[in-house]
Amino acid sequence: MAPEMLLQKGHTKGVDWWCLGLLAHEMMAGKHPFHGGTHYDTLRNMVSKDPDLDAKLSNNAKSLMSSLLTKDVGRRLACSPLGAKEMQVHRLFIGLNWNQVLKKEVPAPYIPPALNVVDTSNFEDTFTREEPIDSVARSRSKSSSGWLSGLLNAFNFGGGEEGDEEGGKGKGKGKGNGKKKGKGGGKGGIRHESLGDFGAFTFKAENASEIGK
Repeated sequence: MAPEMLLQKGHTKGVDWWCLGLLAHEMMAGKHPFHGGTHYDTLRNMVSKDPDLDAKLSNNAKSLMSSLLTKDVGRRLACSPLGAKEMQVHRLFIGLNWNQVLKKEVPAPYIPPALNVVDTSNFEDTFTREEPIDSVARSRSKSSSGWLSGLLNAFNFGGGEEGDEEGGKGKGKGKGNGKKKGKGGGKGGIRHESLGDFGAFTFKAENASEIGK
């Protein structure tokens, strides 16, 4: 967790950039940059100490991770109004075509050797020696599929149907207490916009009681 979360100061999406710095260091150096003797020590280090960046990392890599692992979220990389663009122009990524990255056209710089799809030789023995234990979800009063169906049925993705929206003129109870007709609402629903690639969806209140049973 980012320092602002550990200190309960409230947080924004800036915590994601902090976590990217942690992940990048673990993947490139094989260790946590705030590692302590215990889990508590590690958390305390994230609040009170600078990251211990591996000496084998390049200067550009260290610069990127130091910028991502800045405790002051206002000064953390990619937390300015420029957002991700601030990271994309970092000198570590000079020569990288981000459009090709988006299209998955950039070949991986390293592909671990594997004998077959079930080869575990690239994993630590600490994990492969563990006895596998299945985790089976317990059903509630309904089956798991029934619960999932109830959840999905409560949302109408895409919209486009005639329905009611909250607001508008009241029906015998004064203004603002009734409902007006609108597109994409679904009867008794509330329309939500601006959901990016997920498009608009409608929450159908009459199905809400089915969720979680």
